Amino acid sequence: MPVLIDGKYRIEKKIGEGGMGQVYRAIHIEIGSPFAVKVLHAQFGEDEKAVERFRREAQAAAQIRHPNAVSVTDFGVTKDSNLVYFVMEYLEGLSLGERLRETHTLPGEDIHFIYSCVCPALHAAHVKGIVHRDVKPDNIFLLLDEQQSIRDVKVLDFGIAKLKRQDKNTLTASGTVIGTPDYMSPEQCQGIELDARSDIYSLGVILYELFTGRVPFQNDNSMATLMAHVSQAPTPPIEINPSIPSAINYLILRALAKNPNDRPDTALHLFAELEQALHEAGALGTGQLTNLLKTQRRVGRASTAGEGIKPTAGLSDPAPTNRTLALTNADASADRVTQERQRSTGSSRKRTDEPGGQTKTYVTVDGQATAPKRWLPLAAGLAVAVIGLIAGGGWYLSQRGTPASTTTTTADPKPVPTPQAPPGMVYIPGGKFIMGNNASADDFEKPEHERQVAPFFLDKTEVTNEQYAQFVQETGHPPPLNWKGQKTFPPGTAKLPVAEVSWDDAQAFAKWAGKRLPTEVEWEYAARGVDRRLYPWGNEFDPAKLNAGRDISQIKDQRRQVGSFPGESPFGLLDMAGNVSEWTESGYDLYPGSQAVVKPQFQPLKIVRGGCFADDARKTMSTRRLMNERTFRDLSTGFRCAKDVPPATP
Repeated sequence: MPVLIDGKYRIEKKIGEGGMGQVYRAIHIEIGSPFAVKVLHAQFGEDEKAVERFRREAQAAAQIRHPNAVSVTDFGVTKDSNLVYFVMEYLEGLSLGERLRETHTLPGEDIHFIYSCVCPALHAAHVKGIVHRDVKPDNIFLLLDEQQSIRDVKVLDFGIAKLKRQDKNTLTASGTVIGTPDYMSPEQCQGIELDARSDIYSLGVILYELFTGRVPFQNDNSMATLMAHVSQAPTPPIEINPSIPSAINYLILRALAKNPNDRPDTALHLFAELEQALHEAGALGTGQLTNLLKTQRRVGRASTAGEGIKPTAGLSDPAPTNRTLALTNADASADRVTQERQRSTGSSRKRTDEPGGQTKTYVTVDGQATAPKRWLPLAAGLAVAVIGLIAGGGWYLSQRGTPASTTTTTADPKPVPTPQAPPGMVYIPGGKFIMGNNASADDFEKPEHERQVAPFFLDKTEVTNEQYAQFVQETGHPPPLNWKGQKTFPPGTAKLPVAEVSWDDAQAFAKWAGKRLPTEVEWEYAARGVDRRLYPWGNEFDPAKLNAGRDISQIKDQRRQVGSFPGESPFGLLDMAGNVSEWTESGYDLYPGSQAVVKPQFQPLKIVRGGCFADDARKTMSTRRLMNERTFRDLSTGFRCAKDVPPATP
């Protein structure tokens, strides 16, 4: 290896090696920052197909704009030594496989958190037609805090990912089996065409392993493992670990269905069903999992790939623990704020000797049937607090508008007339409210703090194609990408919310319409009012009240006509959750007193609110903060406009 690559990256040491290349720690000599540089193995340097596959690894990673999917920051071929390389951000942690081999157990709340990161990352790849093809614990990377708790998760190594939209003459062609046998889907074992549901099968294998301590099929012979995936039914997890709730047992078996049509449709659906199963089991509390599950692991278990089976792709580090890997989130896409959080497990563990020389690790929690129900006093106290807040809130609202010095009145004050809202807009009265959500696992939504909002008008629904077309035709502004160069919308889409518009496009429309974009504070106030509700209609998610959680594996565009769903905000606004996410005027910043960390690349980003048709319940919460570059355009993002209220005339 040369000391300096392309005159930019000074190599310091090797930190990992995989089937295709080696990974080095390097310093960028211009900015002094550490990076990880992955270099194609020298023996492949003269192999054009290997070089092209390596190039595709970089291209695949770069296409996946998601904070939990590793991507690249640079790519090139050195002129002097003809080395092919790409560059990733340098972060420290260890893989899920290493964590399991190190601890032999995983708390239930960590399982929930890991899947809340991995499933959206894979879904982002699937939307772009990219199938990972090697989803396994060693390709799920855990970033740790100072207490060694998981603070973030990354999906690694799209090096064998297949780009579905490439032509038929692909390098990873049908008929070629590439992957890790323990985690491969039946269709992958047979070398036939894959889609997103193959990765969902692999996620099911990992769930099986997390809840039982072993993979469903593990043999000394890799071919026997492949055949088992194709033809054998797995032992139901509940037969191995009887404490697994039946809903989770059912979900795992459904994810492991031989027929892809019988599996959850998307990775987001898999996570939503996992979360629902945990809810039904009484194991998922507000913001943190209270584990009622027993997880077991075999001490000294074999490598994740199986004894005698060498992984085809992925990195392995000579160091036994705390491996450093190459990661990046340079794109810092809208969902980045999902993961900057810290959680504590809050579980106690006891060890019990088992027959056969195995040791099971059980996770126990106060409040099980055999334990004193110590949660009852807490619940009672919370109930009293809630009643007090409701009563206090009602008194506060009843007192607003009454002068503090007045105890009795002899005549009603002269009413202040409500300003007439422009057509299609709603008057939002000014007031104070509590912004943020302390119960969130996301530090970027904390802390809760009081904000004052002046009266303003806000569009009742999102701006439609029909409205945006008038703007395009009058100003000559470029149309959205999905209009395919035409100055009007496709037939039958007049009432859909306009999408694939950047922040600058939205600003230009608002200026043309004599309006503006709402600030982030205005948007949250209009969506949730003064009673701290989590959704525009209340505190419980109701799929009938919004357009969200749509399956976009077959049809990417799942927008619906504006105003079609009944989930009104306290002020009568519609579609404040779901349908399309909405640009706001505000740039990204921390709340006062926040403990979160803003990276430099976050600063030019703009806040997006409300979630879209493909998002899950959490991403459609009124407190949820998303962000994107102002040039970002996607079918999931639109906007609505605000307008200042004219000063009252004397």
